[in-house]
Amino acid sequence: MKIGIQQKVTDSRTLARAFAVAEMAQAQGVGINIPTMRALIDLGRTDYARTLRNLARKHDVEPTNFRLDCLCHDPSLIGDRNQTSAGLAAVRMATWVAGEAGIPAVVVPFHGRNRIEFPHESKRAQRLLAELGDEAQQVGVTLAVETDLPSDHFKTLLDGAGSDSVQAAVNTAHLCARRFDLSIAIRDLRDYLDQIQAGDVVLAPRVVPDFNVRLGRGDVDFGTVARTLRAIEFDGWFNVNAPSGDDRGQIAAANVAFVTGLFESLDWAAVKMFRAGAAAPMEEPAPA
Repeated sequence: MKIGIQQKVTDSRTLARAFAVAEMAQAQGVGINIPTMRALIDLGRTDYARTLRNLARKHDVEPTNFRLDCLCHDPSLIGDRNQTSAGLAAVRMATWVAGEAGIPAVVVPFHGRNRIEFPHESKRAQRLLAELGDEAQQVGVTLAVETDLPSDHFKTLLDGAGSDSVQAAVNTAHLCARRFDLSIAIRDLRDYLDQIQAGDVVLAPRVVPDFNVRLGRGDVDFGTVARTLRAIEFDGWFNVNAPSGDDRGQIAAANVAFVTGLFESLDWAAVKMFRAGAAAPMEEPAPA
């Protein structure tokens, strides 16, 4: 498993700064956020893929995904034909550039106005994901679908797409906000799981969930998340998707250190258990 951070965590508007902060924070990868449809214009630049490859080599940091937050401003993949045309174009452009730049995944979030709430919206999303998944497979890119649906509905959505290139991105903050058991959700989705989008959230009665919180300071039980990922032998990307950091990158570094510490403590606990077992005296065989 590898630890990455999303560009928004680095508080960087430029790719160069995002890669530099990711390196300083000792992240192994950085995901590129596409916050608006206007930001897609950059992806159309002829030198964009080459720029990403050069930055990856310079900083020894892998580009892990394009995250299409721009889809959440409209019913981009759940609406009627007029409403989904721009969303389809956005996913297609990101998929093509990802293939050119060697980026393994495009994160397709179903939140905000693009949130699936009714069966007919799920059916539309399945149909469009099936179409987009076939195209993604041709260029070797995974569409990592992110939603706060219950895991059985989530699996139905992915199965309906009918493509091995359409997988799941589990967002810890959004699932926690729905009061789902993260361990159960991750285990249910283990055969579909492409990546973790790790955020935290503060929950309180009769109050809107607060997602503006650093990892470990909210209600997400990251210890359980880490143990579950170890148990299912997850080997994908664990992408920190926490609030924006600061110009010096200290918050980004703190979030990465928190995640690194989680998994190191699990590894150390496993070593201690192994040593304790090896040191235990063997029992005498019972007399015949």
